[in-house]
Order: sequence, then structure tokens, then C-alpha cells
Amino acid sequence: METSCIVEKFESRDPHKIWEATWEILRCNDLDKLSELKAYIPVFSEILAKVEMGGAIRSNAEDTKLSLKYIEQRCQGSCRCYLYSGQNMFNPEKEAELSFVEIVTSQVMKELYEHHFAVTCCECSKKFKVREVHGWHVPWYEWSNA
Repeated sequence: METSCIVEKFESRDPHKIWEATWEILRCNDLDKLSELKAYIPVFSEILAKVEMGGAIRSNAEDTKLSLKYIEQRCQGSCRCYLYSGQNMFNPEKEAELSFVEIVTSQVMKELYEHHFAVTCCECSKKFKVREVHGWHVPWYEWSNA
């Protein structure tokens, strides 16, 4: 993730580019890069207030607000894993591919149409239970403390 690219995407006021920047931020665990973006949060918030972000199942604007809060929280010393509680969009398998978490166990519950995971944060070792549910158009993930 390059800071200048994130700034350009927000300044474009293009909803799709802002959405791309949102997810680049949410996938970043580099504190130096997040610190570089911290000064831009007021500018990004102002731009976000003027752009219709859309979103079919969930609000893209809410995801972008979460990414700005993520910058603040990480710069204040919070672990990345604070993101997981209360959010349903973080797939533990993708988080593991990015080395943010380790999947300790994985079990498909066919009768429930669910996939259950035991997960550990790679940074702070916090443990989570994750329930993947396929009862909607797309899967969602319920993270809770183990």
C-alpha cells in the first residue's frame, strides 16, 4: 500500500476508487504507512461525506469509516484484531492467508450450513471463535472472544 495512491484514490472522489483504498487500508498492518495516513483522516472524512458510496448488502461508506477508525486505533496502539468484534465481513481464511491470524481448528457444520473456526491473532495471541454462515446471498462471519 502506497500512501500517495490512497490519497489519490480519495481525492478522485470516485466511489469505486475510494472503496479500493478502503480495503487497501483494512488489509494493511504496516504502522509506518498507517501513521502517514493519519494526518489525512479529516480530509478523507470530508470527502466521504460528499460522495455517495453505495453498497448492495452493506454500506460501503460504513466500511470506509471503519478503515479511517482502523488507522486511528492502530496508531494509538490497538491490535489489528480489534476489527473483528462486531464486524461480519472478515473471512478468517483470508485473514490467515495475510498472516493476520492463525486458524487452529476448522469444522464444517453441514446440518447448520455453517463453518466454525478457532482462530488466534498472530500479533497479540488473542483467541476467537468464528462462525461462517451461508444463509444469505454471501457468507458472513461472526467473531467472538474464545
